[in-house]
Amino acid sequence: MAERPAVFTVAPWGYRVLVPSVVHAMGFRNVVRGFKIVSFASMVGAGGLLFLFLRRRGATDLAALLGTALFVLSPPVARAVETPFFQEPVAILLILALLLGIETGAGWGTLALLSALVTLTKDGAIVLTLVPAVLLARWRETSWVERVRIGEDMRKTMTCRQG
Repeated sequence: MAERPAVFTVAPWGYRVLVPSVVHAMGFRNVVRGFKIVSFASMVGAGGLLFLFLRRRGATDLAALLGTALFVLSPPVARAVETPFFQEPVAILLILALLLGIETGAGWGTLALLSALVTLTKDGAIVLTLVPAVLLARWRETSWVERVRIGEDMRKTMTCRQG
């Protein structure tokens, strides 16, 4: 995958674009090492983002630390670090960044960039479930005029994709 990401199409990994491209860009002769480094770094970053997300949602420092510790010590996290080819730790990192962005009121551009990056991972379809979450979180904050503008922008985007 990382050796020639542009032509690797073997199922079920052929649609994973982001991580193999990052590993390829890192330039390691041994791509397995690159995958392990990216996986480990992603899980460390995901732990930090999870802590921030929990704090933002109102958890105390101790509760957020406990939640992060339980996440880090869970078997799926261990599998993601042990076998970086079958899991997608970068997707976990990006999804947590997207959730934190939603929670902190990040701009539409930031959310669009994170969403686009998530779609380049193995678990990219999850972005479709987060779109309603973003709209519901922002709906109360926006004026009627802003809601109409957002709807018009969405219509234009969908029209461009179809044409």
